[in-house]
Amino acid sequence: AASDVYKRQAYHYRRAASHAAELGGVEGMPDDVLDKAISWTLAAARATKGSAAMARTEQLFGDALALMGDDHPLRADVLLERAAAAMRGLHTAAVRRDLDAAAPLLAASADPRLRLRDALLRSELAQWSGDQQAALALGEEALVIAHELDDPVLAADGLRRVGMVRLFQGDHDKAASSINLAYDAYASADDVGGMAWARQNLAWIAFISGRMAEAEGRLEQATEAFEAIGDLSGVSWSRGLLAYVRIHAGRFDEAEDLAQRTLVEARDRGDRWAQGMMHVALATAALWTGRVDDAVRRAQKARAVFPVGSDPMGPVQAVAIEGRALVRSGRVTEGFRVLTAELADEPQLPGLRVLETSLAAAAATVGDIAMG
Repeated sequence: AASDVYKRQAYHYRRAASHAAELGGVEGMPDDVLDKAISWTLAAARATKGSAAMARTEQLFGDALALMGDDHPLRADVLLERAAAAMRGLHTAAVRRDLDAAAPLLAASADPRLRLRDALLRSELAQWSGDQQAALALGEEALVIAHELDDPVLAADGLRRVGMVRLFQGDHDKAASSINLAYDAYASADDVGGMAWARQNLAWIAFISGRMAEAEGRLEQATEAFEAIGDLSGVSWSRGLLAYVRIHAGRFDEAEDLAQRTLVEARDRGDRWAQGMMHVALATAALWTGRVDDAVRRAQKARAVFPVGSDPMGPVQAVAIEGRALVRSGRVTEGFRVLTAELADEPQLPGLRVLETSLAAAAATVGDIAMG
């Protein structure tokens, strides 16, 4: 594979550059060995990020940064690339670290594309951290820069980012409007990957809005496009959402098959957030089919695997399933303790509703609708 070739070349050039630095130069070694080491390492990181383990991608970008001086002209660009790689796995602490490191470099840069990428990443970081107002402002900032550059793909990225924030705010109509505009902009530039992500996002909106047939159709289109361009992360996100669509259709065997496949792929990539969501899907299917002990086990696995500081809704959903399953299994006190302890942490509104619904369902299970 091309990525393996890049990795081997990068490794050899990094060793050569290290020897040259230690010895103050080596006779016969080209003067540009450090530049080549950086170039090959970046090529290896970029070839890896769409198809292999996330941790390895971040490591390769880190290797490239270690070879660069603080004033290297590519340093801000590579910091943003490593932040983007970390964002795919919702490693939010790593994302924040690199964005903070890039900030003074961006302040001194005249490149608007770097500022746009920074705004998009900061918007997504704010979204997953629960600050939707900041996420929206940063997404709109990125969109303004994209329009100034007159670049349809960058404009589409900004529109899709704003749409995702609107989705997290619960404004499904504005979310769909923004992402449909993004899809049209991607289509005008023949950006297959962008169109696939827009379809996946529109499927997410349809799913949350209860339009399961629409969600399924969009996910099938997105998955086909992701497979065609080799975006395994996109395939995984689409199949994972399709598992939830299958659960809500009562097609539990199909849902569990999709979730298991996606779980294995997420483990191979090192994507802990996707692993957590697939454990939640499997726990949900188990609960709805009466396998309460399996539901408890899966929910607890989900809580253990979600990365610290990522989307709070995933862990809240895991707690909700675990609490309900514990009550249904007869461990009533333990189940209510799990739910009320999470509720005491005062999650944001979507999580609050999930927990209140689960408490009501658990109370109904034991005939205590008034909850005491």
